[in-house]
Amino acid sequence: MRDQGDFICEELLGSLRGPNGPCLNETLVVLRRSHTNGQRITLMGITTNQSSAPVFVDQAVFTSIRSPMGEGYRIVTASPGVRPEEKAEITRRAPSHAALCDGSESAAGMMAFILTSGRHCVGFSCHAGKEHTGRGGLRVYSHFVLLNAEEFARFGSHAGQIAGAARSAVADALVLKQAATAGKLSLAFADPLTGLSFKKSGVDQIKQILGIARLMMSDRPGAVALCQDGVRLIDAALTCVPAAIRARFALSAGVRYSPSRQLQFCLVNPDGGETQRALRGQTVALVDCLSSDICAGRGPFDAWFEFVNRKVNAGAWDTIAHLTARLAHAVTPERLGRVVRMCDDLVLIQGADAADLELIRSRWDGIHVDFEPELSLFTKLRAGIERRLVATTPALKNHSGLPEHSLPAWNSPSAETADATSPR
Repeated sequence: MRDQGDFICEELLGSLRGPNGPCLNETLVVLRRSHTNGQRITLMGITTNQSSAPVFVDQAVFTSIRSPMGEGYRIVTASPGVRPEEKAEITRRAPSHAALCDGSESAAGMMAFILTSGRHCVGFSCHAGKEHTGRGGLRVYSHFVLLNAEEFARFGSHAGQIAGAARSAVADALVLKQAATAGKLSLAFADPLTGLSFKKSGVDQIKQILGIARLMMSDRPGAVALCQDGVRLIDAALTCVPAAIRARFALSAGVRYSPSRQLQFCLVNPDGGETQRALRGQTVALVDCLSSDICAGRGPFDAWFEFVNRKVNAGAWDTIAHLTARLAHAVTPERLGRVVRMCDDLVLIQGADAADLELIRSRWDGIHVDFEPELSLFTKLRAGIERRLVATTPALKNHSGLPEHSLPAWNSPSAETADATSPR
């Protein structure tokens, strides 16, 4: 005779299968039987086949050096895989003399855009000693890496994390001499939370971060935001934007605005009106993050940003980072709203009684999900309800041999009925 643990295990595994067999694609559900608190199944976690091995990518360095070929800003070295047309495009868009917002030696900038070839180009910029020409000032150094779509997705389609990984890989070994070619650069794959310096952001800075993320997810053709510490803020804002959306951005931080760079979003330092003058005649909005409420107004993604606001103000950046990294397929306001409701119901389950559990179960009964993170959230909802029922129902807790219909049945409708059954 099957015990209750066997039944719950089979019921849980059944939720992961569609009419044509397993529907989790390459996701592996890891289950463990607990022997310390009754015979029941606990969902321990979700793993994927993603490797933590480093990614080797093409690189190109744009800076100013003196060489037999002359002097001035140009690509001084690049991997053999960087095509001539890619070099020409990087040259047109890269920052050159006095292009960083901060004039100090510790200035930092980053850029990300998609090349005409289809590859993602992400780079960091800094100052690297004195400019050797008569122009004076500090030399601008930019180090770019080029990734295909699969490599870019390995980093959660997060340009800020890729720029940070490139900065860590290069460290102090800046290329300040002409070199015929460069090998590939090894980028270390990191957890989405590694190095997130904004995790302890205050309320005012969180407001700026969410405002920038809202700008990115709005229907504006482009925007320039005035703020301090742009590289850090853009890293945080990208973390709040689903991977499917942030993957297509062309953006910069800490680099002066120039229409020739063809960027959608730029974070620049306040500069006494210089940026405002540069924007004359452009269809690009100028937003002052330091003096305006850029979170004001309503939009289609309000439910998502209300959820993000709650989580980050509670310090739960980890929840947002992991969710957005897994939102890699087509994202709509309805889909994000469903993810929010799933996350909120997972919290409600913890203190729910039998009646509340039935209400939560009925909300999701018959829902068809195809992609992450809904697949994992749906599985955790089922497992959470079943665990809570076992914990709060004496007959289940004492293993009194209930018939199968004593636990709620879950339907798995076809994809054709998903729109009609999805909770709104």
